[in-house]
Amino acid sequence: MKRRSTYRLTVRLDIERDADLIAWLGSVPPGSRSALIRDTLRAGLRQPARWEPVDIEEMRRVVAEELARALAGRPVASKTTAPADVDIEAKYGAKLNRMLGGLAAEPREETQS
Repeated sequence: MKRRSTYRLTVRLDIERDADLIAWLGSVPPGSRSALIRDTLRAGLRQPARWEPVDIEEMRRVVAEELARALAGRPVASKTTAPADVDIEAKYGAKLNRMLGGLAAEPREETQS
């Protein structure tokens, strides 16, 4: 019978940082480690990569759309909730726009004092 070619993989594990992996490998009976490692690698290939970048602008757009849809026609806060001496829009407006990607707001009525 012809022997199959193999590919040998050597891995270095850090005693402290990889202690969980070392314990896991130590708990696997000799003779079944290679098969278990192959199965684990294949399962990992089927998972989405954790290091894929997140599209923040897309996330902001989706959150803004969902908030607009959920809050449509509903008052978010009464006009009397903010202290008279604090301009909430000036204080937090830019931050909220950056966080939410700029919700389409109704034009504000300016009041004269």
